[in-house]
Amino acid sequence: MFTYNQSIYEQLREYIGTLTIIDTHEHLPARESDRNQECDVFGDFLFHYFSCDLVSAGLPNIADIKTGKSLTVADKWKQIEPYWQYARYTGYARSLELAARDIYGVDTISADTIEELDTKFRLARAAGGHYERVLKELSKIEVSILDHSPNFDPRYFYTVLKSDDYLGVSSEDADKYSFDEYLEKCTREFDYGFMHGCKAFKSVAAYHMGLDFPDTTRERARELYKSREFDTEFAGFMLNFMLGYANEHNLAFQFHTGLQEGNGNMLNKSN
Repeated sequence: MFTYNQSIYEQLREYIGTLTIIDTHEHLPARESDRNQECDVFGDFLFHYFSCDLVSAGLPNIADIKTGKSLTVADKWKQIEPYWQYARYTGYARSLELAARDIYGVDTISADTIEELDTKFRLARAAGGHYERVLKELSKIEVSILDHSPNFDPRYFYTVLKSDDYLGVSSEDADKYSFDEYLEKCTREFDYGFMHGCKAFKSVAAYHMGLDFPDTTRERARELYKSREFDTEFAGFMLNFMLGYANEHNLAFQFHTGLQEGNGNMLNKSN
């Protein structure tokens, strides 16, 4: 209950802290048992995203730092630290410092704290129940939406059906099915996916072909299918075909836009 002796900020913060949320974009292992049981804290924190910021800052040999076992975490930090100072205020780095503080009780990531952080990371992983504590208790996440992952833990996750898998056609399918038969096959696969935990379509076409799809008619798509021209024009028809399925079944359709994981991507493709 709100009281008049609290500031508006404090009231809002207190109320927001009671809310549960839906995490709409997640890449965690589909089950806690799938986590890498051997890596140090860098193997987990630099799995992706922030490692790319370090590369952009000029850090060489990032793969060796993420997965190498010959160096101690202190040795790895010596290599990372100069580039950490350039990249530490990006959103990805800030999330890691918040995780260090709120999950492991380490206020900041530095040469003085990195070994303590690694020890606490390993102990928490060995103790188990990490998903329950972090996702449910600390983060109040009702459910997270994974990139398509089979055999996910339904206590924490739903998954998506990757629409990009259907923007083109494999040569095997093109030889085996007529155009109409292929669309029926796709529909059966959509039905199966959404019966088994998929909650949305998701497109990451911004990574490879952009999001500017032409509005291709069914008749034109049939011609392209017969001539095996599975280009952007055909992809435009297939995207609209999936959007029609989503509309008919009242499903969400996610489009990956904005920042792209990795280095050297073309941001304008996500327009």
